[in-house]
Amino acid sequence: MIQPGSIPKIIPAGAIQARTAVLRLSPVAWEKWLAAGLLLLTATFFLLAEPPRALNHSAWWALGAFSVAAVLWLTHLVSPYKGSLAALLILLSFQVVSPDRIAVSLVHPVVLFLTGVFMLGAALRHAGLSETIAIQLIRRWGTTPARLSGFLFGFALVASFVVQEHLVIAVLFPIVLNIVSSIRAQNPLSAYPRHLLVVTAWGAVIGGVATYLGGGRALLANAILTDYAGISYTFWEWAAFGVPLALVTGLAGYAVIRKFFPVDLTDFSRTLAALSTEQAETEKISGGRRVLTGLILLLVLAGWLIGGHELGYEKIAITGVVLLLITGCIDAPTLIRNTNWRIILLYGGAIALGSALTETGASDWFGQTLHQLTDTLSPAALAAILAGVALVGTELMSNAATVSSFLPVALMTSEGGLISPALATLAVTFSTGFAFILPVSTPAIALILSTDEVRVRDLLLPGITIKLVAGLVLVSVLLWLQV
Repeated sequence: MIQPGSIPKIIPAGAIQARTAVLRLSPVAWEKWLAAGLLLLTATFFLLAEPPRALNHSAWWALGAFSVAAVLWLTHLVSPYKGSLAALLILLSFQVVSPDRIAVSLVHPVVLFLTGVFMLGAALRHAGLSETIAIQLIRRWGTTPARLSGFLFGFALVASFVVQEHLVIAVLFPIVLNIVSSIRAQNPLSAYPRHLLVVTAWGAVIGGVATYLGGGRALLANAILTDYAGISYTFWEWAAFGVPLALVTGLAGYAVIRKFFPVDLTDFSRTLAALSTEQAETEKISGGRRVLTGLILLLVLAGWLIGGHELGYEKIAITGVVLLLITGCIDAPTLIRNTNWRIILLYGGAIALGSALTETGASDWFGQTLHQLTDTLSPAALAAILAGVALVGTELMSNAATVSSFLPVALMTSEGGLISPALATLAVTFSTGFAFILPVSTPAIALILSTDEVRVRDLLLPGITIKLVAGLVLVSVLLWLQV
């Protein structure tokens, strides 16, 4: 009650709102503050702490650069490509790598390949072909959002049995991205666009472990095993392990995706209408130019399938882009405007970071430390540790780099007789194929993280869940068969 003679103090509404905003930060603001605090603690630790005796300063700063990048990627304090830039800045500031080495990473064949994929996708969309393919894909195989999800996952999984996984994602990504863009325009709050990107990328990744054709790491591992123990696996012997593993992990992986990335759409009517409108707008392009664009893209695909390994996938992709420009299928300004250039900084920085961990001896130090701790372990524990280290390591560097740096160490652990060299090879190599979280791991993950739909922290818990399932299945089967 207001006392007689007193004058109530009137506080403007704006002041009340401002004071409330100061006292109670939004959840997003708190997340940013927590992320900044974690980043500060990480940087302070590496600046003030002394590295282990067996670890040189360059390796220490390489670990520090990765830790900072990992915090930025996981918390999404900044965009993923800025996390890679932060890692590059640390590597250069502490002279871990030279500017020339950074430049080489930015024009790495995988970076050029991914850039070419974006450019070819831009041409596909400019000609209206991506809309046409997307419409037919939905009408024939994805009449409902749930069916499209299952089809994309199954197709990416099985196709990676016979074609390298990064080629599978290269073909599917522009089409899926077009569907995602249309869905996002019609359903701004839907989680389904993220679901589609993840389901396509993870399907290709899991399928890539099945055979020698899914990725080069299996052939590399077989060569290392042959040099070390004089034994090797034929294509069918490798597939006898890989195909069942991929199928079981695929079933578990798809269940995990449906759990963490639910399908929250019921029909595609609005999406089909939007795609049809986009298709009508692109029909202004002459039919001859559209046909020519399709032929060039088919030539690129044929080149990848027939001579990609010998000629270089990135060279074929860039050649296709040049042909598109020369023939006038797309003009340079349109191509530049519709290419996601952040992929160069994102994946190039991640490659430089992985190379720094290898070249400075940081990964070797970890492997030697592991070797010293495995003398008293049981075969099951040793196989589980080898698989676990490979599952983690493949997120820190490319899967081929993980095989080349860690497999020799794993083979050294087999000298005690607890496990065979063959078992150590399979445990490490199959585990390096299960890369689901960080951009450095595989081009498929880098591509979906280069969009605005998927963040590293979105992939963290479901990715760890799939890794645990895959690791348990792999180790159980290998120990049961006593390879």
